[in-house]
Amino acid sequence: MQVASVGGARYFLSFIDDFSRKSFVYFLKHKNEALPKFKDFIAMVERQTSKRVKCLRTDNGREYVNNMFAEFLMRKGIRHERTIPETPQQNGVAERMNRTLVEKARTMLIDANLSPDLWAEAVGTANYLRNRCPTKALRKVTPEEAWSGRKPNLAHLKIFGCLAMVHVASGQRKKWDPKSEERIFVGYCETSKGYRTVDRKTKKMYVTRDVKFLESRFPGTQSSKEESTNSLMNPDVGEEAVIVWASQDTGSTEMDPNPSVPPKVDTDSNESTEQSPQPSVKTSPEELRRPPRNRFPNRNIFNADFLLFQTQVREQSDPISYEEALNQIYMELPTGVGDENNKYCRLRKSIYGLKQASRAWYGMLDDTLRSFGLNRLKNEPCIYFLRKNETFLAVGVYVDDLLILSNNESSKNELKMALCERFRMEDLGRAHWCLGIRIVQDVENGTLSIDQEQYIEEMLYRFRMSDCKGVKTPLDPNQILSKAMMPRNDEEIKQMHAVQYREAVGCLVYLSQSCRPDICHAVGIVSRFSDNPGKAHWTAVKRIFRYLKYTKTAKLVYRRTEDALTVYSDSDWGNDRDDRRSISGCVVCHSGAAIAWTSKKQRTVALSTTEAEYMALSHAAHETAWLRSLQSELEKESSKPTILCDNSGAVSISTGQSSSARTRHIDIRHHFVKEKIQEGEIEKRQIPSADNAANMFTKALTPSRLAVCMKEEPMIIDDPLSTDGGFRVYLRKKFEDLEFELSEKSRNLRRLTAQRNELNAKVRMLKEELSLLHEQGSYVGEVVRVMDKKKVLVKASSNVHPEGKYVVDVDKNIDIGKITPNSRVALRADSYVLHKILPNKARFSVDPLVSLMMVEKVPDSTYEMIGGLDKQIKEIKEVIELPVKHPELFEALGIEQPKGVLLYGPPGTGKTLLARAVAHHTECTFIRVSGSELVQKFIGEGARMVRELFVMAREHAPSIIFMDEIDSIGSSRIDSNSGSDSEVQRTMLELLNQLDGFEATKNIKVIMATNRIDILDPALLRPGRIDRKIEFPAPDEKARLDILRIHSRKMNMTRGINLSKIAESLVGATGAEVKSACTEAGMYALRERRIHVTQDDFEMAVTKVMKKDSEKNMSLKKLWK
Repeated sequence: MQVASVGGARYFLSFIDDFSRKSFVYFLKHKNEALPKFKDFIAMVERQTSKRVKCLRTDNGREYVNNMFAEFLMRKGIRHERTIPETPQQNGVAERMNRTLVEKARTMLIDANLSPDLWAEAVGTANYLRNRCPTKALRKVTPEEAWSGRKPNLAHLKIFGCLAMVHVASGQRKKWDPKSEERIFVGYCETSKGYRTVDRKTKKMYVTRDVKFLESRFPGTQSSKEESTNSLMNPDVGEEAVIVWASQDTGSTEMDPNPSVPPKVDTDSNESTEQSPQPSVKTSPEELRRPPRNRFPNRNIFNADFLLFQTQVREQSDPISYEEALNQIYMELPTGVGDENNKYCRLRKSIYGLKQASRAWYGMLDDTLRSFGLNRLKNEPCIYFLRKNETFLAVGVYVDDLLILSNNESSKNELKMALCERFRMEDLGRAHWCLGIRIVQDVENGTLSIDQEQYIEEMLYRFRMSDCKGVKTPLDPNQILSKAMMPRNDEEIKQMHAVQYREAVGCLVYLSQSCRPDICHAVGIVSRFSDNPGKAHWTAVKRIFRYLKYTKTAKLVYRRTEDALTVYSDSDWGNDRDDRRSISGCVVCHSGAAIAWTSKKQRTVALSTTEAEYMALSHAAHETAWLRSLQSELEKESSKPTILCDNSGAVSISTGQSSSARTRHIDIRHHFVKEKIQEGEIEKRQIPSADNAANMFTKALTPSRLAVCMKEEPMIIDDPLSTDGGFRVYLRKKFEDLEFELSEKSRNLRRLTAQRNELNAKVRMLKEELSLLHEQGSYVGEVVRVMDKKKVLVKASSNVHPEGKYVVDVDKNIDIGKITPNSRVALRADSYVLHKILPNKARFSVDPLVSLMMVEKVPDSTYEMIGGLDKQIKEIKEVIELPVKHPELFEALGIEQPKGVLLYGPPGTGKTLLARAVAHHTECTFIRVSGSELVQKFIGEGARMVRELFVMAREHAPSIIFMDEIDSIGSSRIDSNSGSDSEVQRTMLELLNQLDGFEATKNIKVIMATNRIDILDPALLRPGRIDRKIEFPAPDEKARLDILRIHSRKMNMTRGINLSKIAESLVGATGAEVKSACTEAGMYALRERRIHVTQDDFEMAVTKVMKKDSEKNMSLKKLWK
């Protein structure tokens, strides 16, 4: 809001419940209060309704899109839906509600004749009434009733803005005081049963119960016409530049703001003319043609706080004329001068508005200043100077604005009196503002600072960048602007015509040349494209605005010193992609800060960095020579200036110590610096590049390097701690930075903690597996009877040699009471000690471990969910699905059904998915077992589990046994004395036995899968056991596209996503990795709280997936190496 409310609020935050349409309004002084208010709203909702907010839908405002807000939503489990930029209709309910509240509040204020600072009370009342009015969305039910379930009572409603007679308690008044006071009714109090009223004079708010309303009377708070003249608003300036009357009477001189600064002018000129009844022109009746019109040039005079001090009609003193008019010029008389018979006049002298008026004015001012003994400088015609003995007097002239510098108070006053006799003028005293620049003088500390903070704020407001987020550099170091970024078609040109590019660049140029050298290079870059700017160029201009927002309190601070001129020189080399010319940059420093600076493109292409730096050195010498001459005219003695350069070759050439074929072609004009050095007028010195303050005039720097340049001894930005306002800005920025850093480190800590816990779990698991691997194999026996507390009679299985019954010891960790006859126990292979009680088979038809391998529910995978495997699907249908569904076909042909099929190929190519799809389409019992699960430490247990696996398959036929990682038990047999190898081979032999023994007509099919077909035992692969081997290669581009289409079918994607391009970029990826890319793309959208996936999400996901793949391949290479 342009006007702060009575309570100081400038914004209001609204929430609306999508179900009940009840709205809630909170008033904010700053936008960063949005999160605390939202927390209050969440707490109120959860407490009042016992329900939780699940979704928040907002626009992309910075008050909602930040790390702190996102972290709170994530902690609460609230989904954040954000609208697409420039599409407010996606949040139409809230947008329409805000518009309704504003329109109602505006109407209420106008109708009640209330001042705009009561807008918050009007908005709150409008929201209160809206919640109690029926709405079409609820079928004529009020939002309050839908929210609370109770129909609201409307008997207490009154007309907004009416006169309210408020009862004054007896304890607050005297005997003869009135019992009531006149106030204005402005709303209802929702926390108590009372009305909100405001005092007309003090604007103090009250909540009271005993009120009598006069609803036909509206006293209002707006001032009358006489009262309203004390507040003037310029529509061209920001809301903080309101023009009001000064509260104290201080002397002021009429000052012209810079032409690029929106002037603060009072357009109501009639009242001013009444104060100046004497016209500045005399008329005579003559026969005239229709002349040009004229008006009184009224202007407002401002003091240092930009407050209106006086309104004055600028006019010439009647006896004095600037100069007789060079030609006969006629003019129409302004309003209020002349009568019906005298409408026109012939000018006898120059006045404002004529082409020759400026020349006439300057000639007269020059004569006046010269008559006082001041001499105009040859090197700077806008400076007049006089020195008599120890008296120093200088006058700086800009049109009709004068700055006077002197060390003698009487001489200064004599000059002022002479000017007052000659011209009508006023004295503002010590300079505070000049040409839009604020001047702060501290005589005691010997400092003078200049800044343009007000101008920056007005500029940001003018170009709608007041609420932008600040950045730390004016140019992006990773981007180089060029003509290739200009619009290429009529549509782009039309879009850029609506952008105020030239106006923005013009304002920035003035700022860069006045007191902000840190943006000089950036402004020079963007100004090259003023004829035909593109979107990238406009983005660069807005980045400069964002940088100014971040550093608007920057200032140049000069200190009382006697140091010589120090000049920094630097150049880039051919960074301009359009013409490959280099940029010369230099900055001249004196009294602790910069006094002159340039960033200028060189006229010719430099063939080397040395040549470019030498040309920049010559350019710096030009500036130095001019300033040296200026010092000489001001009769100021100082030591020789020093030029600092970071290029040894350029320094060597400038001293005449080197000459080669590489530098002989340099134009003679660039040897100016060599001449000055040889004559002893300039000194040169080489410095490290990191210490060269001119770096920022030739190239885009990173924040750290830019900060180094600006914190160099001569450079520009004063510490923001130097003023109270700057201190608050500094603290606020520092607090925001620390808060952001804290949230980032907290997030990283949580992530690292989760990773640590995950790694600790893996370590514990690996330790357990390692200890199990170190254990020797065990025999399986059956308990005959318990002999005593430490001895048991056991009947050994066929795996124990020799077979028979043994009395064995019981491990101390075994409870002897749990051992019963016929119990299955494990015996250590070396000592025959009973150390474990095994599950009793008497209670199960098969081992419980085997029974868990059966999948209770038929897999829901289908062939349609598999992409790029058409050939493999066709083959597995022939081997598995066809025999199960149509066994009669094989009987009719007289051939045997296939027993099993082997699926082999790299990981992630769809082997398991295809096996699940076969089970789904055949409606068979799906038994899934991993080969590693059949490897047991108990001797004979693996073979037993294989037998029971096939027993279970027969009991639940038709069934499919899917054996994954078959290479863990089916590898080629080798001669080994290791017990573990013997157990694995024993398990594989039992598997071969089962494949040979069972009948194919029992509707049992075996599907095996492996990544290493090369190490499988040939006996396992022979026909009759495995009848078909199906290869699963890595998918080609067409297959990857099919997989992408399948997995992105249910994803909420934006239009125009090119899946073919994504499939093309997934070179060498498996089907699982393609699916992972889709999942990662969705995760990127979730991180940004979006409900749709874009092309950029897919491209970032591909990069991440392929990076993982490359890291995996590198790890394998290192492992093999």
